[in-house]
Parts: sequence; C-alpha cells; structure tokens
Amino acid sequence: MRMVAGMCSRPPTSSTASGFHPACCEIWLDHVSGDQFLGRAVTMKQTGVWVLQPECLMLPSGELVSQHDLLVEGDQIAAIVPRGRVPEGAVVREAPGMTLLPGLIDSHVHLTFSADGDMVRNLVEEGPAAQLERALDNARRTIVGGVTTVFDCGGRTDVMLAVREALSGEGAQGPKTLVSGAPITTSEGHCHWL
Repeated sequence: MRMVAGMCSRPPTSSTASGFHPACCEIWLDHVSGDQFLGRAVTMKQTGVWVLQPECLMLPSGELVSQHDLLVEGDQIAAIVPRGRVPEGAVVREAPGMTLLPGLIDSHVHLTFSADGDMVRNLVEEGPAAQLERALDNARRTIVGGVTTVFDCGGRTDVMLAVREALSGEGAQGPKTLVSGAPITTSEGHCHWL
C-alpha cells in the first residue's frame, strides 16, 4: 500500500479529508529510497522499524482517526497502531499538522496531454521525445498531488511504454502507471468534434 501525507489546515471532519493539501509533502512508503520527508532523509532499505506520527490518519475504510501511528518494518507498512504503542528501538518521525492517507488512484489520465490549450496541435507536431518529457513531468505532478497509481487511457504506444518502463524502476519519481498505448477509435477519430 502506498500512503501520502500532506498539510491539514484544520483537522478533517469527514472521509473527504477537507483541508488536505498533499502537495505540501508526500511520501510513498513502498518505494521510498533516499527521498526527503519533513526535511530528513528516509531510507527504506533498512531492516529496522520506524513509526510515522501524523496529526490525522485515514484508514483504508475511509475513517479518519487521530492519535494513531503508521508502523513501518523494513520497506513495508506493517500496521496502524494507537499512539503510544511504539516498539522499543523504533525510529519515530513526528509529523505535526500532517494527514496521512492511502494513495489515490486516477483511472483516466492522458500523461502526454498538455494544459496549454494547444493539446491537439502539440500531439500532432511534437515528436516522441517531447511527448515523453511531458508525460514524465505530468507523472511527477500526479505523485505530488497524492495520486500513487494512474491508468493512461491513450497515447503513442512507444511513448507510453517508455513512460511505464521509466516509472517502474526503483526510485522512480512518479506513480505506478498502467498504460493502454494508442487508442482504438472510430474512423473519424476520438474527439473529432474538437
């Protein structure tokens, strides 16, 4: 399971985690290696145990709880435990004002698309290198936004396979990425009305 953390401007009062700002800080606990969290290096390739103590924590059920900690053993999330039940010898990382929740999944993205108003022109005129660069940049933006898994619903097959490969390696700076490659569409083409 991947988890993301962000600043909570006020304690959330519902499962929608109102006030959550994931761009302030993110951590994916199943693939972190040498990244920074709260200004400190987090190394997950250890055999030790550490505990993250956020202000709020969203359980997989959607329930928000406070006074709970995330227990990590080696490079795996081991448990969510009530505050105060830290194993002896565990490294404790306090995260005041932070909300920790399971990573979000976006099931319909197009990582090669631009947001500059010239999406169609860009896709027609740009080569694969430019599209790959944009796709990887967009992937980095999704992880900062708390999205840890995406399904790309259509792009150049060669580009999307390269994106998937780039984001599947250890230390990758992006979400788990599922890709469909080039879309299959009508003879007029998808979005022909644009």
